Amino acid sequence: RWEVESSETFNPGTTLDAAEALVAAAAAAEANGSSSNQQVSGVAVLDRWIAAAVRSLTAYVREEMEAYRLYTVVPRLVSFIDQLTNIYVRYNRKRLKGGKGRADCLAALTTLFHVLLTVAKVMAPFTPFICETMYRNLRA
Repeated sequence: RWEVESSETFNPGTTLDAAEALVAAAAAAEANGSSSNQQVSGVAVLDRWIAAAVRSLTAYVREEMEAYRLYTVVPRLVSFIDQLTNIYVRYNRKRLKGGKGRADCLAALTTLFHVLLTVAKVMAPFTPFICETMYRNLRA
């Protein structure tokens, strides 16, 4: 764990936990006859919100790294991971488990998959080994 701006604590395992939850939910969905590779457009408000947040994060990280302001990137990554795990995953737990229908489950799983894959790529310069594990688990 690293201290970030004295009040926040960064635990890289949190992102890995979210990736493991996705893999478990996808396995359960496949056992029920669904395929997690199927493209489903997410229309839920939280799906659109997290997709916009990850696009914003990617643009921010790219801009800051091009200007060599690496110290500004980690706090933003920590904040995003907190939002992903404490807002998106928590509020979509029922959807991710298939409680609101198969199509909605696939939309939530697809959104979470793309977000985690993007986060793994964005975090790779800072936590390469954790991101490699995440990437391999997501691509398995």
